[in-house]
Amino acid sequence: MPGEERGSFEKMSGANNILIVDGDARAAASVETLLRASGCQSVVIASDLAMVAGKTNGLPVDLVLLSLDAQKMTELLAGAREIRQQLLAPVVFLLDEAARSELQANGEVVSFEYVLKPVVARELRVVVDAARRVHELETRMRQIEAKMQEAQRLEGIGVMAGGIAHDFNNLLTGIFGAVTIAQQEIPAGSPVLQRLDHIERAANRAAELCQRLQAQMGHGATALTLLSLDGLVEDAIKLAQSSFKPGVVLQTGFAGNLPSVRGNEAQLRQVVVNLMINAVEAIGTSGGMIRVVTFLRQLDAAGLAPLQFADESRPGDYVVVEVADTGGGMEEKNLPRIFEPAFTTKATGRGLGLAALGRIVRKHRGGVSVESIAGRGSVFRVFLPVVWAPSTTPATIAPMPTAPATGGTVLVVDDDEAVRALAKWVVEKGGYPAVTARDGDEALRIFKANPAQFCFVLLDLTMPRMGGTEVAAGIRAIRAGVPVVIITGHGEEVMASEAQAGVVDFLQKPFGPDQLRAVLKRHLPSLKC
Repeated sequence: MPGEERGSFEKMSGANNILIVDGDARAAASVETLLRASGCQSVVIASDLAMVAGKTNGLPVDLVLLSLDAQKMTELLAGAREIRQQLLAPVVFLLDEAARSELQANGEVVSFEYVLKPVVARELRVVVDAARRVHELETRMRQIEAKMQEAQRLEGIGVMAGGIAHDFNNLLTGIFGAVTIAQQEIPAGSPVLQRLDHIERAANRAAELCQRLQAQMGHGATALTLLSLDGLVEDAIKLAQSSFKPGVVLQTGFAGNLPSVRGNEAQLRQVVVNLMINAVEAIGTSGGMIRVVTFLRQLDAAGLAPLQFADESRPGDYVVVEVADTGGGMEEKNLPRIFEPAFTTKATGRGLGLAALGRIVRKHRGGVSVESIAGRGSVFRVFLPVVWAPSTTPATIAPMPTAPATGGTVLVVDDDEAVRALAKWVVEKGGYPAVTARDGDEALRIFKANPAQFCFVLLDLTMPRMGGTEVAAGIRAIRAGVPVVIITGHGEEVMASEAQAGVVDFLQKPFGPDQLRAVLKRHLPSLKC
């Protein structure tokens, strides 16, 4: 049937060209047999490290399996690092218990994946897949760093960050899914489970990095909570102090017992960090003072009028965070432009932090004021509306009511293969058949061919050519009433703007099987858990 995929988690994803380095020809041949049975297109065997260059002959290598001897540990570890650097490919060790103990003693057990001898097919497949995914993740992280450096003065930095986050969230969703599935397949007590835990922790750290990137640019999920600004500002100061140059003196003054504000903790912390880094850059190497204070202020319509980004603000009480510096200040003619992306008056500045600050403050229905005198310094004040009484209303978007689906097929639409495979696996494990589509055009063709077949649609919001909003409208035009769940890596403010008839829920990337299962269960009561 069009759109179906089979065995997505049974083959070694992306590992088509594998190099085995093992002096034991019989053992190497045994591993080669297992690899070819798992779908590897090319397996090359080298008896020692010295033969690696000749065996590869400049051809691309997806992964290296290196037999590790406890007696030659130092030499082989050095060789593994050199191979990883030269071939740009992950290295997985084949070792016995003695070699593993020596590896742990050398502190390298976290740096390399490994498979215990005698090699078992399932464990080999899981570890090879895991090593490839971690290598892909590390490569993508390096690409992100390079792109961020190149884009420091580009006005499209916000769009770029959103695109990177989208791809990164897709990658992480595939990793979370593969790890969870492998954990269920591997027998209890297997040493591979410990390696999977390491991968899961690395993926969680990468997800946090992605969230920080989105927070920096004012994008991403905006889960709102009641916050104490004094505590948040203290945390931000600790983060920003690592950028302080010699001669910078910090003064603080917190009002204490300030009323709460409702906001996204990561984004508001980033606002304060950005202001402090801006102050450090303004002071430069000549030394100076940064003052950070908090206080409460009541603003009427006249008080709100001069503030920037306050177009949705209302008269009332505001908590204020003030960051002042004794740096070079700015000329009055430059003040209207300081929140533009890539605009900076500093030779070493990037012009990104204040642009992100503006987007975040507007999203929180606050405002910003700026006072600056050339040669004397600047004062930035961020105003955030007060929440006097705790609210029990969740800040997230509640699922829209829908009649529960009890039978039929689930259509999974996403441009990323790993996301499609994970969703299909979860749906089918839950007792529902699933059909996948790689883009909006294919999804509408499949749905139009047999509209009555489908009881539910999982739909990615951001896809090439035709986005999720357009696909959802097309599905509704063909057959109204089919519930749709939107999958997205964007924030809730984007989700709200995409809400329409038939869209019953949203699922935030990156996600794992448990998160997807919880969303499905809300709308497919007969789903097996």
